[in-house]
Amino acid sequence: MSKIISKRVLNGELVIPASKSDGQRAVLAAALTKNGCVIQGLCISDDEKAMLENIRSLGGDYFEKSKGEFEIKPIDRAIQNTHLSVGESGLGLRLITAVCAMIGEKFILMGNGSILTRDQHFFEMHLPQMGVRVSSNNGKLPLELRGKLKPGNYQEYS
Repeated sequence: MSKIISKRVLNGELVIPASKSDGQRAVLAAALTKNGCVIQGLCISDDEKAMLENIRSLGGDYFEKSKGEFEIKPIDRAIQNTHLSVGESGLGLRLITAVCAMIGEKFILMGNGSILTRDQHFFEMHLPQMGVRVSSNNGKLPLELRGKLKPGNYQEYS
């Protein structure tokens, strides 16, 4: 079978969703605002779903207004002894760890799939210097965080 494609001008709108990394960052940033906000263009990857659920577990909330459009309510209370799952997202783990350390309660950070095999000693090496106790499963998830970040100037030396 043969088809002939004719040259012609097309009109319309093309919407390209943000990357899942940008989506996770946008969701978390919205949850850390005073009043929350509406985010459009989320592609709703597993990583973004995990971040949305973690926002809810931390005392924020979200509502899907339409496909790819979410209203994010801010985190307005600290919930102690919370278990959070980052799925397989290394970025999600790094972002949510910082927020948990800022809140300063007890948190258990979990994941699944390939992230369970990744080394997480970084957190055990650096967060205690900042006032947060960290324990892990021999440098792997789950991580248990206790304590609140102390103010100060920190930098990493390689």
